[in-house]
Amino acid sequence: MQGTQMTATCTMMGTPAYMAPAQWKAEAIDQRADIYSLGIILYELLTGDVPFHAETPHQLMFAHLEKEMPRASLKVPGLSSAIDDVVLKATSKKPEDRYQKALDLTKDLLEAIKGQKEDLRGDLIPLTVRLERPPTTE
Repeated sequence: MQGTQMTATCTMMGTPAYMAPAQWKAEAIDQRADIYSLGIILYELLTGDVPFHAETPHQLMFAHLEKEMPRASLKVPGLSSAIDDVVLKATSKKPEDRYQKALDLTKDLLEAIKGQKEDLRGDLIPLTVRLERPPTTE
């Protein structure tokens, strides 16, 4: 599913995989919607995948509104619960339960990273992949 952008009155704008619940409900949004999206991006950076998958935007909306956010540590064994907690707080369904400022999220994430006991670099996705040209029939 590609990014969805609709700009008519009373419609939504955003990339569905990263949209905060308030965006799906066409409610007033503030910086906490961006914090939700950043939490989804953090989850994706940690696991290599977004937390919710769906065949249609409506199903994806339901997931963001109703489904429990999965813990990144379920996909990344050894990930500290402190890092999980930062992602879960950033992606809380209710804006008032999220970080109120990006700086607060940053501070907690830095502390959580300092507390990460296990080096997880061996489990990370490689940054480069060698691509080879397919053989030609000349």
